[in-house]
Amino acid sequence: MDKTIQEASTTSVLTQLIGREATARIVQHFGGEILYVPKRIKDGRDDEIKREFSLMLESGTTCMNSYKTIARKYELSPRRIMAIVNG
Repeated sequence: MDKTIQEASTTSVLTQLIGREATARIVQHFGGEILYVPKRIKDGRDDEIKREFSLMLESGTTCMNSYKTIARKYELSPRRIMAIVNG
């Protein structure tokens, strides 16, 4: 995709979502950089995952089954759950 078309699309979408002034502030602050935007805001998600993992282990569930079950619930990979739990 042409970079100028992609940039125009991004600023148009931002303007529609958050308004012209907020978009201008973002462009002024981050202009020219590549930004990663996560799929969702965590809001204590990692702490909840750690709590659920501990509870599952206490109830006798194996580590791997706990990782897999929690991964499905949060739509993450078991590897990501491992990183959160051990991080």
